[in-house]
Amino acid sequence: MEAIAQVHDDSRGTYGAPRVHAELAAAGRRHSRKRIARLMRTAGLAGRTAKRWRTTTVPNPAAALPEDLVGRDFSCTTTDLDSRWCVDIT
Repeated sequence: MEAIAQVHDDSRGTYGAPRVHAELAAAGRRHSRKRIARLMRTAGLAGRTAKRWRTTTVPNPAAALPEDLVGRDFSCTTTDLDSRWCVDIT
């Protein structure tokens, strides 16, 4: 249990049972992943999970659409340089 707690502390509490098992196996300690998971559970140790993604901006369906200043004409000739700026985000 001390070795499991040491590996868990060295990872700043981020490693769960699979990674702790891999670290101990690399150090030559032979235990099953399920045994390590059980010992971690009884000791109250758990790895950290990634935060869930949340929608932060909800568009207002009643909002007015912005004005189309270029009239959907994205062509450009040499005389029109610096008159329109367009970006392709793909």
